[in-house]
Amino acid sequence: MLQIAPYHYWTLNQISGTNTEAVSLGWSIPCANTVITSLPGMAVARWNGTQWNNLGNSATSGTTALGTVTQTGTTANYGVFALATTSASNSWQITTVSASASTVCAGTSTTLTASGASTYNWQPGNLSGSVQVLTPLTTTTYTITGTSATGCITTATRTITVNPVPTANAGADKTNTCTIPTNTIGTAGVGGVSYAWLPATGLSAANIAQPTANPASTTTYTVTATITATGCTASDAVIVTVNKTPPTANAGADKTNTCTTPTNTIGTAAVGGVTYAWLPATGLSATNIAQPTANPASTTTYTVTATNTSNGCTATDAVLVTVNKTPPTANAGVDKTNTCTTPTNTIGTAAIGGVTYAWLPATGLSATNIAQPTANPASTTTYTVTATNTANGCTATDAVLVTVNKQPLQRMPEQIKPIPVQHQPIPSEPQP
Repeated sequence: MLQIAPYHYWTLNQISGTNTEAVSLGWSIPCANTVITSLPGMAVARWNGTQWNNLGNSATSGTTALGTVTQTGTTANYGVFALATTSASNSWQITTVSASASTVCAGTSTTLTASGASTYNWQPGNLSGSVQVLTPLTTTTYTITGTSATGCITTATRTITVNPVPTANAGADKTNTCTIPTNTIGTAGVGGVSYAWLPATGLSAANIAQPTANPASTTTYTVTATITATGCTASDAVIVTVNKTPPTANAGADKTNTCTTPTNTIGTAAVGGVTYAWLPATGLSATNIAQPTANPASTTTYTVTATNTSNGCTATDAVLVTVNKTPPTANAGVDKTNTCTTPTNTIGTAAIGGVTYAWLPATGLSATNIAQPTANPASTTTYTVTATNTANGCTATDAVLVTVNKQPLQRMPEQIKPIPVQHQPIPSEPQP
C-alpha cells in the first residue's frame, strides 16, 4: 500500500455468529487535495493492532468522485477498516511534519516543519504556524493537526527524544601561592563521561576530571563534559589565581663600624604584610625586625629573608658590615733624662700617616700635637701620648718618663791646715 485515507475509519464488530463478510467501503471527494483517478488502485485496509493490512480490491463501483470498493475475499477478523490505495494516481491530503533533529540534548532546540495543510495547530503548547523552534525539557511527542482550505483535517505526530546532559563541575576557584604552588581543579569523574579542559597550558592533563593546575599567570580553565553514549555536553569554568609575587628584600647599603661609629642600623623600613629574618644572628640587636642594629666582632655579611605573609613568597638580600676598629700604635719612646749637659730630650717615635697625636701634660713640651715633641720639664714628668687613627677614630696611649737631673754640685769647704808654730824659748826676765 502507498497510502491510507486519513479522513475516515470504520470499526466493524461481529455481535454474534461466526460468519465471514466481504467488507465494502465508500468514498467521496470533499477535500481539495484529494485525487482519485484509478479505481483499480483503490483497496480496503484493516488495522491488525500494529500495522495496516491490505485486504485488496475485488470490485469497485461508482466514479472517481463517488464510489465504493470491496475487499478481496471475506474476513472473519473485524476491527478498524479504512480506504487505501496501491496506486500513485490516488492520493489524499495529508499533514506531515519533519524535524531538523529528532534526538536532541537537553537544552538544545530543534526545528519542526509541518506541510500538507493550510493551517496548523501544535500540541502540547497550542501553537500555530507551519514552523516551530522547540526546546523540550524531556522526550515529547508533538501532535500537529492540519486543516486544508476546504476544511479537511488530518493529523501527524513527531516524537523528539531528549537525552540528558552531563554535570560539568570545574570546582571552586583556587589560588596558587608560593606555599601552595599547585591546586587540583574539577570534581570526581563520572562513568561514561569524558572530560576536556581548555586551555591545556599549566595542566597536568587535559582529558581527566581532576587535573592539577599550575599556570604561570592567573587563568580561567573551562571543562567540557561529554556523555560518550549520546554526545551530549555541558561545560563549566574555574579561575586559578596565581599569587606568587615575592616581597622586596632590601638589606640596605653596606656599612662600616668604627670606634667613632661603633654600631650601624642595617636593612630598610618595614613593609606591611612582610616578615623579616636575619642570618647570622651574631652581633644583631634582633633577627626578626626590618632594621636591626649590627655590632659584630668582625666583618660580617648579613642576609635578610623577607616573607610575604599572604602568599608565603620570599626574597633575600645581603649587606656587608665591615668592622674597622683596629687601634693605631702609640709609642711614647724610651724614658729620658734631662741633665745640664742634655737639658732637653725628644720623646715619642716617628709619626705614622693617618695618625694624630696628643700629649699631656703640655707643660715643658715644644708642641702637644706632634709625634716627637721636645721635652724640657722643670721637674721629672710622665708624659702620655694619645694616638688617634683618623680613619676609624680608634685610639691608643703610651707614656714616657722624663727625669730632670740638673742639680749643681755643692763645693766642699777647704780644709784649714794648722800653721806650724815654732817654739822659741821665752826669755826669762832678768833677775833682780
